[in-house]
Amino acid sequence: MSRNLILNTSIESRNFISFCFPSNEQLEDKTEFHDWLERMIFLSEDLKWLLSITSDNFWKQVLYDPTWKKCLDSFLLYAPRSYDLRNLPEKSKSAFSSISKLFLLVIKRMSENSIENSDKKMHGELIYENFVFDAAKIFDICSIYYKPATNVCTFLEEIIRDVFLSQPK
Repeated sequence: MSRNLILNTSIESRNFISFCFPSNEQLEDKTEFHDWLERMIFLSEDLKWLLSITSDNFWKQVLYDPTWKKCLDSFLLYAPRSYDLRNLPEKSKSAFSSISKLFLLVIKRMSENSIENSDKKMHGELIYENFVFDAAKIFDICSIYYKPATNVCTFLEEIIRDVFLSQPK
Protein backbone atom coordinates (compact mmCIF):
# COMPACT_ATOMS: atom_id res chain seq x y z
CA MET A 1 0.00 0.00 0.00
CA SER A 2 1.56 3.24 -0.99
CA ARG A 3 2.12 5.98 1.53
CA ASN A 4 0.40 8.29 -0.98
CA LEU A 5 -2.86 6.58 -0.12
CA ILE A 6 -2.49 7.52 3.51
CA LEU A 7 -1.39 11.08 2.74
CA ASN A 8 -3.84 11.73 -0.09
CA THR A 9 -7.20 11.95 1.62
CA SER A 10 -9.13 13.29 -1.35
CA ILE A 11 -12.30 11.30 -1.85
CA GLU A 12 -15.21 11.43 -4.21
CA SER A 13 -18.04 13.53 -2.90
CA ARG A 14 -20.63 10.95 -1.97
CA ASN A 15 -23.32 10.90 0.66
CA PHE A 16 -23.85 7.35 1.84
CA ILE A 17 -27.20 7.12 3.56
CA SER A 18 -27.64 5.33 6.85
CA PHE A 19 -29.29 1.94 6.94
CA CYS A 20 -32.53 1.54 8.81
CA PHE A 21 -34.93 -1.34 8.97
CA PRO A 22 -38.64 -0.53 9.01
CA SER A 23 -40.78 -1.25 12.02
CA ASN A 24 -43.78 -3.55 11.64
CA GLU A 25 -46.02 -0.49 11.45
CA GLN A 26 -43.92 0.97 8.64
CA LEU A 27 -44.04 -2.34 6.80
CA GLU A 28 -47.83 -2.24 6.89
CA ASP A 29 -48.06 1.36 5.66
CA LYS A 30 -47.68 1.27 1.87
CA THR A 31 -46.25 4.79 1.64
CA GLU A 32 -43.67 4.24 4.36
CA PHE A 33 -42.72 0.85 2.96
CA HIS A 34 -42.32 2.39 -0.51
CA ASP A 35 -40.09 5.11 1.01
CA TRP A 36 -37.96 2.43 2.68
CA LEU A 37 -37.64 0.48 -0.58
CA GLU A 38 -36.57 3.66 -2.35
CA ARG A 39 -33.96 4.25 0.36
CA MET A 40 -32.66 0.70 -0.17
CA ILE A 41 -32.36 1.39 -3.92
CA PHE A 42 -30.20 4.46 -3.23
CA LEU A 43 -28.10 2.51 -0.75
CA SER A 44 -27.73 -0.35 -3.23
CA GLU A 45 -26.48 2.05 -5.90
CA ASP A 46 -23.93 3.49 -3.48
CA LEU A 47 -22.66 0.05 -2.47
CA LYS A 48 -22.39 -1.08 -6.09
CA TRP A 49 -20.45 2.09 -6.87
CA LEU A 50 -18.10 1.47 -3.93
CA LEU A 51 -17.47 -2.07 -5.15
CA SER A 52 -16.77 -0.86 -8.69
CA ILE A 53 -14.07 1.74 -7.99
CA THR A 54 -10.33 1.10 -8.07
CA SER A 55 -8.63 -0.31 -5.03
CA ASP A 56 -6.88 2.95 -4.07
CA ASN A 57 -10.11 4.93 -4.40
CA PHE A 58 -12.02 2.25 -2.51
CA TRP A 59 -9.64 2.54 0.43
CA LYS A 60 -9.76 6.34 0.41
CA GLN A 61 -13.56 6.21 0.63
CA VAL A 62 -13.50 3.57 3.37
CA LEU A 63 -10.90 5.42 5.44
CA TYR A 64 -11.80 9.07 4.93
CA ASP A 65 -15.50 9.31 4.08
CA PRO A 66 -17.42 9.92 7.32
CA THR A 67 -20.73 9.14 5.61
CA TRP A 68 -19.42 5.67 4.69
CA LYS A 69 -18.41 5.00 8.28
CA LYS A 70 -21.88 6.02 9.51
CA CYS A 71 -23.51 3.92 6.80
CA LEU A 72 -21.58 0.79 7.73
CA ASP A 73 -22.06 1.36 11.45
CA SER A 74 -25.82 1.83 10.96
CA PHE A 75 -26.04 -1.41 9.00
CA LEU A 76 -24.10 -3.34 11.64
CA LEU A 77 -26.29 -1.85 14.37
CA TYR A 78 -29.74 -2.10 12.79
CA ALA A 79 -29.63 -5.02 10.36
CA PRO A 80 -31.77 -7.95 11.45
CA ARG A 81 -29.72 -10.84 12.76
CA SER A 82 -29.86 -14.22 11.05
CA TYR A 83 -32.20 -15.57 13.75
CA ASP A 84 -34.62 -12.64 13.12
CA LEU A 85 -35.00 -13.31 9.40
CA ARG A 86 -37.67 -15.97 9.76
CA ASN A 87 -39.97 -13.35 11.35
CA LEU A 88 -39.61 -10.84 8.51
CA PRO A 89 -42.42 -10.34 6.03
CA GLU A 90 -41.59 -11.64 2.55
CA LYS A 91 -41.82 -8.19 0.98
CA SER A 92 -38.96 -6.90 3.10
CA LYS A 93 -36.80 -10.05 2.94
CA SER A 94 -35.94 -9.59 -0.72
CA ALA A 95 -34.82 -5.97 -0.38
CA PHE A 96 -32.88 -6.74 2.79
CA SER A 97 -31.24 -9.78 1.22
CA SER A 98 -29.93 -7.71 -1.69
CA ILE A 99 -28.53 -4.98 0.56
CA SER A 100 -27.09 -7.53 2.95
CA LYS A 101 -25.18 -9.28 0.14
CA LEU A 102 -23.73 -5.98 -1.06
CA PHE A 103 -22.58 -5.05 2.44
CA LEU A 104 -20.98 -8.49 2.78
CA LEU A 105 -19.06 -7.97 -0.47
CA VAL A 106 -17.83 -4.57 0.72
CA ILE A 107 -16.79 -6.07 4.06
CA LYS A 108 -14.97 -8.86 2.22
CA ARG A 109 -13.14 -6.32 0.07
CA MET A 110 -12.17 -4.39 3.20
CA SER A 111 -10.69 -7.57 4.69
CA GLU A 112 -8.51 -8.28 1.64
CA ASN A 113 -5.09 -6.89 0.90
CA SER A 114 -5.95 -5.53 -2.53
CA ILE A 115 -3.86 -2.38 -2.86
CA GLU A 116 -0.94 -2.25 -5.26
CA ASN A 117 2.55 -2.31 -3.76
CA SER A 118 1.38 -3.33 -0.32
CA ASP A 119 2.06 -6.30 1.84
CA LYS A 120 -0.02 -8.09 4.44
CA LYS A 121 1.68 -6.22 7.28
CA MET A 122 0.88 -2.81 5.81
CA HIS A 123 -2.73 -3.84 5.19
CA GLY A 124 -2.97 -5.08 8.77
CA GLU A 125 -1.61 -1.81 10.12
CA LEU A 126 -4.04 0.14 7.97
CA ILE A 127 -7.12 -1.71 9.20
CA TYR A 128 -5.82 -1.74 12.79
CA GLU A 129 -4.83 1.92 13.04
CA ASN A 130 -8.01 3.15 11.35
CA PHE A 131 -10.39 0.87 13.28
CA VAL A 132 -11.70 -0.62 10.03
CA PHE A 133 -12.40 -3.81 11.97
CA ASP A 134 -12.70 -3.88 15.72
CA ALA A 135 -14.10 -6.52 18.06
CA ALA A 136 -17.59 -5.00 18.10
CA LYS A 137 -17.76 -4.86 14.29
CA ILE A 138 -16.56 -8.44 13.99
CA PHE A 139 -19.20 -9.62 16.48
CA ASP A 140 -21.90 -7.70 14.60
CA ILE A 141 -20.77 -9.10 11.24
CA CYS A 142 -20.90 -12.63 12.64
CA SER A 143 -24.31 -12.14 14.24
CA ILE A 144 -25.76 -10.79 10.98
CA TYR A 145 -24.25 -13.32 8.59
CA TYR A 146 -23.51 -16.53 10.49
CA LYS A 147 -25.69 -19.40 9.30
CA PRO A 148 -24.24 -22.85 10.01
CA ALA A 149 -23.34 -25.12 7.09
CA THR A 150 -23.77 -22.51 4.36
CA ASN A 151 -21.52 -20.90 1.77
CA VAL A 152 -21.97 -17.62 3.61
CA CYS A 153 -20.39 -19.21 6.66
CA THR A 154 -17.32 -20.16 4.63
CA PHE A 155 -17.18 -16.64 3.19
CA LEU A 156 -17.46 -15.22 6.72
CA GLU A 157 -14.63 -17.46 7.91
CA GLU A 158 -12.44 -16.12 5.08
CA ILE A 159 -13.16 -12.53 6.13
CA ILE A 160 -12.34 -13.19 9.80
CA ARG A 161 -9.21 -15.17 8.87
CA ASP A 162 -7.98 -12.39 6.54
CA VAL A 163 -8.52 -9.75 9.22
CA PHE A 164 -6.71 -11.67 11.95
CA LEU A 165 -3.85 -12.96 9.79
CA SER A 166 -3.04 -9.46 8.62
CA GLN A 167 -2.90 -7.98 12.12
CA PRO A 168 0.53 -6.84 13.26
CA LYS A 169 -0.39 -6.89 16.95
